[in-house]
Order: sequence, then C-alpha cells, then structure tokens
Amino acid sequence: MTEYCVVCIDDEISTGSPRDNAINLLSERDFLKVLKLHPTKVIDWLKDKELEPDMFVVDFRLNASALDGETFPFKGTSLVGMIRDVFPQVPVYLLSAFFEDKHSAKEVDIFDRLITENNFLQPGFILSDVRDFDGIKNSIPGGIQNLLALLRSPESSVDDLRNVLPRDFTSDLEDETVEIEGLETESTFEFSGIVRFGRWVQRPLLADEGILCGDVHASVLLGMDIGYFMNDFLPSEEGAKFVQQTKYTGIFSDTSKRRWWKQAIFNYIYSHPNSQGEIVDELPTSSPTILNVPEEQRAKCIVCREAFPQVVGSTDGLELYPVHRSCSELDPKAQVLPFFDHPRLIEG
Repeated sequence: MTEYCVVCIDDEISTGSPRDNAINLLSERDFLKVLKLHPTKVIDWLKDKELEPDMFVVDFRLNASALDGETFPFKGTSLVGMIRDVFPQVPVYLLSAFFEDKHSAKEVDIFDRLITENNFLQPGFILSDVRDFDGIKNSIPGGIQNLLALLRSPESSVDDLRNVLPRDFTSDLEDETVEIEGLETESTFEFSGIVRFGRWVQRPLLADEGILCGDVHASVLLGMDIGYFMNDFLPSEEGAKFVQQTKYTGIFSDTSKRRWWKQAIFNYIYSHPNSQGEIVDELPTSSPTILNVPEEQRAKCIVCREAFPQVVGSTDGLELYPVHRSCSELDPKAQVLPFFDHPRLIEG
C-alpha cells in the first residue's frame, strides 16, 4: 500500500516532551513517514523542497523551545502562507491543546482542520484523513462526478448534493471532464482544488445541519429521545437497517462526528412496512408510531417539555437540543449557506 509523508512542525521535537513522544508514536504507524521540523528550520526546508508531503501538521504555539539556541518568535499561523506558496495542494492541519472555541475564527480558517492532541494520538486518525485527501487528488482528473462519488450519497440525496455544492466549484455539473484545480477563493490564500474540496466537505458539509444531520437531529426526525436513539434503537435489528440506509460513510467520516443523510431518513420512514403506504404526516409526529417508540422514550421539547419537537436549536451555538419551532427562533446573526438549515436559538 501507499506510504504517505506527514510533516510535523513543532518546537518541542527531540525534547522528550509528551508532544515529541506523540510525534514519534505517529511515525511508528504503518503507511506513514513522519518528518519532524523545528519551526526555525522550516523556511530553509521549503526552499530546498526535497520532497512533496501529503500533509502538514503545525503546532499552534511554536515559541516555547529553542533549537541550537534559536527560538521561533511567532505562532503556527505565521507559517501557513509560506507553506501554501510552495505546496498549495497539500492540506495544513493545526495541532492545538485547545478546542476550536478557544481560537479565533480567523485562526481556525487559515488551517484546513483543527485537531487536538487526542485526535493526533488516535490510531489511524491522521492516516485516514491523508488517504481521503489523496482520494480527492486522484478523483479530480475525472471531474466533479468522481468527486461527488467520494461522498457515497444514496440515490435519493444526489440532487440535494448537487444543489448544495458551491457553484464556483464548477459551472457545469453535467460535464464529467471539468476540473476544479486552482479555482479562486475568497479566503486569505488561494487553495488548490484538492484542499478546497476537502475543506468544504469537512465544513460546512459535515459540520453544519443541512442535507446531512447529526445524532440529535436524526433522533428528532424519528421522534425519539436521544438516549433511546443511541442505546436502544441503533443497536437493534431495526436500527441496523436504518444505519445501512441513512448513515454517511463518505470521505472524512472516520474522523468526524457521525452524520446522517436527511432525505434518506424521510425515505426510511415513508417506505417502512408500518407506514402501510399511507401519507405520512410530518416526521416527528408520525415516526414514533411507525417505529413503535415507547411513550416515555419519545422526543420532548427542551423548552416546554411537550412531545413532537420538529427541529433542533442551541443556547450557545454549540450543543443542539430538540425544540419546537414555536419555542425557538431563527438566529438573526447566523450566516446561512444555501440549502443548509438556519440555526435556531433557544432562550435561556
């Protein structure tokens, strides 16, 4: 199998620190070659360009440890522009001890993905993402059809997927020879098509509610309490059918939170034997009856505690809860992309 090269830029290399040990552990993974660089050596290494890596992983704070008496005075964000200039087609990940909410939006957006040390140490995490970016690279010559195939959407979601795809990726979705390499972007840097498509899949497609949804939203559509959905329904024989028909299994699914094709959830209920071919009402109302969800395990609104919440909302923009439309409101500050759900706010 292919061996991939990952360049880790960290000021703690060769110090014996936990981070250094983590990088050494990564280098022991099969199919990964890891090159360790102190930030003071990056500029010279980029000039030489001895090899083309498959991914860069850059530590956020690079000014703590010196090499040969020399320290790097800046953060990892300062290196991204130089890396992009030389390797625009290579993803650059930010390695941080903090979660995304501890960084500014600009800091996060400069990188292609923020990963924590737990992600970094998780067996197969880096290798999985490197392989998925390689899949994008190999699919680009075949055009947009090959790229969309990487998402493994059910037939019922193909049209939705075409609609949600940013129009500037291609002017003609029917042209299988169209390439998206080198398209312009409004971001700080010009990303290659490889990186741009990967970034779009990771966020917003896999991060925001839209044609894909998370566990809480899926449980709401099925009319179930999230605990029942996770602990009783999914492990059951009925749940196995649901997973097979609706779960997202495309690129980056192994390293992202579980997602579900929303239209496939609708089709799962519509075609369920218990629906008996009748016209199904709004899913949260009909689903619990069709799926024989116990009364005490049915979804309830986080605000009024009444049954049949239709949507999900948040109090902090992070964690989602089941809620009625009437018990929540559209977030007036949210920037909503076409064909994605408008985030809803829950008071209190």
